[in-house]
Amino acid sequence: MENTASLSLWVYGTIIIVATTAFVIIIKKISKIDTNKPNADNEIKKIDKITEISKYVIVSIMISTVTVVIGDQFKEREYDKNEMAAFDKYLPYIISDSKDKKTTMDKKLSLCKFFCCVAPEGSLRDGWNLYSEHLKDEAKELEKDNENIKDVTNPIDEVANPTEQQVVNLNIALAEQQKRLKNNNLTENTNYLVIIGADKTKTEAEYEINKLEYQYKNNATIYKKGKWFRTVITVNSGFDAANNTAAEIKKSLSGKYNPYVVSLKTWCENSTYSETEKCMVCN
Repeated sequence: MENTASLSLWVYGTIIIVATTAFVIIIKKISKIDTNKPNADNEIKKIDKITEISKYVIVSIMISTVTVVIGDQFKEREYDKNEMAAFDKYLPYIISDSKDKKTTMDKKLSLCKFFCCVAPEGSLRDGWNLYSEHLKDEAKELEKDNENIKDVTNPIDEVANPTEQQVVNLNIALAEQQKRLKNNNLTENTNYLVIIGADKTKTEAEYEINKLEYQYKNNATIYKKGKWFRTVITVNSGFDAANNTAAEIKKSLSGKYNPYVVSLKTWCENSTYSETEKCMVCN
């Protein structure tokens, strides 16, 4: 649309310049005519013919050019409308998974890269480029959030049961991350874990699982991280659900433990099942 508008401006400017130049030339020719000469009338008639021809040529060019430019403007407007309709139709297929409906930062950046390539030049493509830069900045901020969460979690990993203040600090760090994710309509591509407590042996950790209510036992497992065997419940329905689960477990265990929520991505990104330990081990 911007290209067509620029073309229209150049066309109109050219027509005005040509018309003005022709007008000046004709005025100069008329001013040079000596009306006392015998052939003065013939010269005036020639200039009249030139003027008529010039007007015909200029008007004809102007009408045909304006018609083409306006037609192109309408075509481009219709093209842009069709482009946006296509984007709207296929957007859900590009940014979300048909199974889990998760919209991650990687998917959004891939979407922007795609539209930056296929969108027509002009404001539409510029908009996608600007949004792409915004997402890149937000991706860096999310990385900082992850590092902050790791810094808060590291001291907790050293003890069997965290203090109330440690859990509060962790919740604040997680809340900041969740706020940024929601502001960008993103979902963290990870499961959330409710960590109940820690034991020195796997047998003791299994005893903790047996104390859980029936609805939690099916999702409970044991992770070994550092020197501790931790009783963990996996929640795959999001951060809020994990928080609710932690609160329910704390109530059911009469406050003996202080369950807290972590994301598998930041707490134990690389884990494997150990045949020796008979549990998951964080590498």
